Amino acid sequence: MASSDIRPEETVAKGRLAERLTADLFRQNGFSVLARNYVVHRTGEIDLILNRGDTLYVVEVKSVHRNHARSDYDPLEKIGRLKCARLREVTQIYLSRHRLTQFYVQLLAVSIHLSAERKILDWRCVTLDNC
Repeated sequence: MASSDIRPEETVAKGRLAERLTADLFRQNGFSVLARNYVVHRTGEIDLILNRGDTLYVVEVKSVHRNHARSDYDPLEKIGRLKCARLREVTQIYLSRHRLTQFYVQLLAVSIHLSAERKILDWRCVTLDNC
């Protein structure tokens, strides 16, 4: 099955799996998960909102399944200016709604590569400094 043959519900399920596995990775490294799939209607969604110390981490998770991608494919390439703008806007709404003023905010992107057996093959985390 080519990646273009994947049904939308399969894509959503695989994305949710990648987000859950990413949350687990961060949790194992001392982060608290404050929210998953935080949605602001007609504005956007944040995959994960994490906390450690005095920093709030807003995380965009991009996944690829090894059997559906070129070896040089980087899912982080899908994060463009529009996505960055939406992440910033939803982050401000989250901070306002939860009256969080004491935190530094760091935007992160995680690329996670999964096997056909749904195991993590590789992952990396980068800051979205230009976002």
